[in-house]
Amino acid sequence: MKTIIKSHRGATQSALISHLNPVIRGWCQYYSTVVSKEVFTNVHHQLFVYLLLWAKRRHPLDNSYRIVSRYWLVNSGGGWVFGSREQPLYRHYETPIHRHIKVKGSRSPYDGDWTYWGTRLISYPELSPLKSFLLKRQHGKCSHCGLHFRLEEQIELHHLDENHLNQKRDNLTMVHAGCHDELHAHKHKA
Repeated sequence: MKTIIKSHRGATQSALISHLNPVIRGWCQYYSTVVSKEVFTNVHHQLFVYLLLWAKRRHPLDNSYRIVSRYWLVNSGGGWVFGSREQPLYRHYETPIHRHIKVKGSRSPYDGDWTYWGTRLISYPELSPLKSFLLKRQHGKCSHCGLHFRLEEQIELHHLDENHLNQKRDNLTMVHAGCHDELHAHKHKA
């Protein structure tokens, strides 16, 4: 980042941000699976120092208050964000940390346990992409009773608005066969 800032000394703020954002995002995504929140905060602080020096070099006669007011959104209610509301600089510490969960020692993608592998993998041969997506979104649990799906159970797609022509993912959920019957029984009694 320091090299990018040095090589763009004469560039506009938006040009500098457009060169820094992809680098910051890629680096943060690469390290988002390890314990890195403190490192992200430290790196972002160093970046702030480099950006302040970049701004002071552009305006050597202005004081720090005017420079910060011009390049950061502090005085306009946006906080310590470098850039404009339309094009802010990506902040390292806003990257969500996703812990990697190890595969259980007794598991194999060939063991036929599609409920386990459907929640872990992007695609699993024995499961449609839609059902795999829904399993991940629901964390392997029935949306009605909240219990985990088991391999031997029958699982059905449920349309939340009861319109079977509406195949949007927001309208679909996976439930146990018994829960599905219960859902439709309650709606027909009312």
